[in-house]
Amino acid sequence: VLPAPQKIRVLFNRVKNNITFFKTNNRIRKMLLSSQRVGSEDDIEKQNALFKEILSAAESLRTDIEDDPTGQEDPLVPIDEIDFCKPDSILKGLAQQHKKREGELIRFGWQGFNQMLGPRRAASYGETFAFAGASHCGKSLILQSLATSHCLYNKPPNTGDKVPVVLFISLENEVSENLLQVMKMLWSSIYHKEPDPHLKDSEIAEFLTSKLSRNGFHFLLIRRLGESFGFREYAEYYDKLLNSGCKVVATYLDYITLCKRDVNPNDRSTNDAKMIENMVERFKDHSARNNVFFCTAFQLDA
Repeated sequence: VLPAPQKIRVLFNRVKNNITFFKTNNRIRKMLLSSQRVGSEDDIEKQNALFKEILSAAESLRTDIEDDPTGQEDPLVPIDEIDFCKPDSILKGLAQQHKKREGELIRFGWQGFNQMLGPRRAASYGETFAFAGASHCGKSLILQSLATSHCLYNKPPNTGDKVPVVLFISLENEVSENLLQVMKMLWSSIYHKEPDPHLKDSEIAEFLTSKLSRNGFHFLLIRRLGESFGFREYAEYYDKLLNSGCKVVATYLDYITLCKRDVNPNDRSTNDAKMIENMVERFKDHSARNNVFFCTAFQLDA
């Protein structure tokens, strides 16, 4: 369950991202803007009361929304069939493609990296990125930096009633190690100096929570063993989160070369490179299908 301030931020971003479809009236807009001025130190009852008032107004508005056939589609469910004899079917397909093209872009904390992404200087949800590096050349640090800056410098895409999750999967380092690295990285990027070694654990927790969730994302870091974690396990975990009310919008996998391969013992013609290629294709197709930004790295053996 999200605390009241984070609930308000998530709601604000969802309505803002769908402002045209919901045709939000002035009353709700004013309440949303007011909710953004409610600080974390304000009275909890005041925050909850404002949150309930916004929900009540939005529910009343829902029954007054004009008929919009392109807006009634669930944004989480892609269209599987288009009947070219029915204009309405074609219109739905075009509308979903327009929504995809006009969706939120992803920018990272490194301007040089953004410039490498082409004229948009940004990535899109549904895309798959991968880079390669030798051992001890910073693959994990790069992935951590991209994942944390994803939360810092972007707004969540529309996820309906689901909580938008940025998922970081570590197949190499323990979560406690990643936790400290994320802390140092965030602190240095914001304050341009090393973290105070005398910070209390409670202060570290408050710092990380406030920074990584301030835009409405839910940052989740998990540890898995590569020998028992592959595409199937990833897809099962994705569905588990979805069923619990969370929608993964971005996955950073550290790193894909460590994943287990789906091996057919009767197929001797498939080498390791082909197995990795097939595995990457499955991750890529799953991400495109579910509008997830997927980013990983490859290990370059000496």
